[in-house]
Amino acid sequence: MRLSKRNRFTGLGSIFARLGPFDAWIVAMLEDDGLRAAAASAALAPLPPLDNDSAIADSFRLNSTIHRTANTSSARLYHEDRVFARFSSYLCVPFESGVVALAARDEIGPAAVARVEAFASRLVPVARSWIAEARADRLDRLVRNLGLRLFGAIDAERARIARDLHDHQAQLLAAARIGIEAGPDEARAVFKQLESELRLRVRELRPATLGRSTLGHALRYELQRLAGGGIKGRLVNAERMSALTRPVQQLCYQVVREALSNVLRHADATTVEISVEKRGGQVRLCIADNGKGMSESGGRAGMGLGGLGERLDLMGGKLRIDSQAGLTRLIAEIPEPG
Repeated sequence: MRLSKRNRFTGLGSIFARLGPFDAWIVAMLEDDGLRAAAASAALAPLPPLDNDSAIADSFRLNSTIHRTANTSSARLYHEDRVFARFSSYLCVPFESGVVALAARDEIGPAAVARVEAFASRLVPVARSWIAEARADRLDRLVRNLGLRLFGAIDAERARIARDLHDHQAQLLAAARIGIEAGPDEARAVFKQLESELRLRVRELRPATLGRSTLGHALRYELQRLAGGGIKGRLVNAERMSALTRPVQQLCYQVVREALSNVLRHADATTVEISVEKRGGQVRLCIADNGKGMSESGGRAGMGLGGLGERLDLMGGKLRIDSQAGLTRLIAEIPEPG
């Protein structure tokens, strides 16, 4: 059976319809998130939802034919009873990874039911190949979309780095010119500050890494840095962090580093709390501060957190920020099975 890839389900429905003959049809196929109506005859609209009250879904779940007529006496009503109300009868026949629903203006006899079931039984190898192709197509689209998002995040991070370097170094170079005009001692002091700032910026641009440290140890060090800036820090559930896998610990550390950098630069906070907990297959990282909130600090999420948000999306996680004056929470949810 040769059907074009673009219209294969429409072609399949037409082939089924000729076995009756039938006057209307729906072809439903199994996808990753459940049954989906893949094609239908033009006379049908709207299509029924394929939920617990669907004859198509019931036929697939029970792996058996459902045959309904106008005279069918049943306490249960299906969505398809309404969709096919103007027809005398309809049937739902399951096949490999799908179901076909067929309706006719005349009663559907046993011979027509047998023809449909026989044809459906021969679809096993064909349907399997279609499902494999569809899954490969979805994965290909996913890879392309993830690639676009990844390169977009890289470009955005490059723009942030360029902007940061320009803003900081332009100020210092202006100060250096003033120092040179003022005298050698002032110039030496300015250039020493310029060298220190450049070293600091280079360190900040390096990817945050745990090295040989545990997450708990690394976060305690970050809180010590906060204390040097006059911000009191608290670490919650530190003893549980070592149980996390190394990649998740690394990602948590990067999120915390970027969040604390924003707090130091913009928040005017006096306290910060960091907590990590794991529930089922999900790790929840929360960084809370008592600063002035993002609405009053020019939207201090920054491109750094934007890039981390993209990375979390790629891993199936998400980044959320709840902010108001006096309390800002940055919450990262990271999947970790097991």
